[in-house]
Amino acid sequence: MTNGLGLGDAYDATLKRIACLGGSKPKLGMAALMWVCHSERPLNASELCDALGVEIGSSDINHHDIPSIQTVLGCCLGLITVSERGLAVRLIHFTLQEYLCTHPLFTRAHSIMAEISLTYLHFQFVKGLQPGQPIGFSSHTAPFLIYASNHWGAHLRKGSTESANSLALQLLRHFDSHISATLLLSKTPYLVRGFSPKGFTGLHCAALLGLEEMAISLRGIEDLDINARDSSGQVPLHWAVTYSHLPVTKIFLDWKNVDPNARDCYERSPLSIAYDRGNTPLVEALLAKREVNPDIPDLRFGQTPLSRAAEKGDAEMVKLFLKRSDVDPNLPDQTCHQTPLTWAAENGHTAVVQLLLERPDVNPNSVRQKPLTLAARGRHKGVVQLLLQRGNVEEGEATVREAEKYLERREMYRRSDTCYDDDVFPKDAPERNQAPRPTYRLINSRGLGDPARPSVI
Repeated sequence: MTNGLGLGDAYDATLKRIACLGGSKPKLGMAALMWVCHSERPLNASELCDALGVEIGSSDINHHDIPSIQTVLGCCLGLITVSERGLAVRLIHFTLQEYLCTHPLFTRAHSIMAEISLTYLHFQFVKGLQPGQPIGFSSHTAPFLIYASNHWGAHLRKGSTESANSLALQLLRHFDSHISATLLLSKTPYLVRGFSPKGFTGLHCAALLGLEEMAISLRGIEDLDINARDSSGQVPLHWAVTYSHLPVTKIFLDWKNVDPNARDCYERSPLSIAYDRGNTPLVEALLAKREVNPDIPDLRFGQTPLSRAAEKGDAEMVKLFLKRSDVDPNLPDQTCHQTPLTWAAENGHTAVVQLLLERPDVNPNSVRQKPLTLAARGRHKGVVQLLLQRGNVEEGEATVREAEKYLERREMYRRSDTCYDDDVFPKDAPERNQAPRPTYRLINSRGLGDPARPSVI
């Protein structure tokens, strides 16, 4: 910069010049910088001007208070810029973003932005909009409405005040009849086709947005049902687990009369959803509640969370599930009729097999698919050894002999200079080309052939 000033000094000087502007220009300029710097997504020119026209505590919008984008640019003295067609208002440089994020003037930015957004949603003309109206109509008549509907919760999580919490609680008490419910859900993934906001209560919204304080406040409202289902069949606990909001999940689990095993439209329990998300703290929180049933299968493959964890080789999750004494480690799934042990044996997950075999109630003799047979066919030496060491494998003498022959054959191959086992010689080793390698077609438990992996039995 000129005169040897650094960027920080230049930004300081510009902010001082903004403060020296006459009338309401300093307040408008600083408010614009706050919104552009701390918004959850880039605002367009109409959204920014509409937000700057909101007066906290007012009951409706005053169109005379909405500034033009030219006025806003003039009040910021070149620190913000507008893209072509006004599609995005941005800061002039990324270093200005870093500077403003640490500026003491903006320490309460998110609480102010949350209160402005909630004030906007409580305007009389916004309340008069019907939930079924097209989104384009809403954005045309109320430019700031979509942003306020989608992001007031994010600002409230980052900074709240008593007045902002009060406005949020008023909104959530009749949330499914407010147009913001439609706008929020229109940008929400994990929705089934034909979903409508009807039945999407304030508890559902607090769960979706992860609003811990709101979940606690709503607990005192008698007419709210913690097990109420929205139009997709989801209860608030499903939404909290789906979006990995651990504090809200714990609050709901402590709620009187909560059903911790409620199934969603895909027949998944909250525990099954938490496992699908790979969220270990959520799984631990759910398993810590005695009423949670760990043996509820899903609809897709009819597998319990333990069964899916064993199939994928997720030893950490398997260990968590096995800590529950009431979990059934021998429960077969409803599609392939395989137990967690047979899934782990077939896929060669040695660590998971070892964890399962440490449970004294684990039965190594599946009714249909034999773990030892599947491990031997898959050439999983470590699994075969663990199963043979168990001592109570009842798969027939012929199967045991074949497994023992398999181990002997691997040892023989290991000493042979014409070995074609992938575990002994890599695929690009010259020894593998000494003779043609026979191929067989293996059919696994799902009925899928694997011609690239021949059997050794």
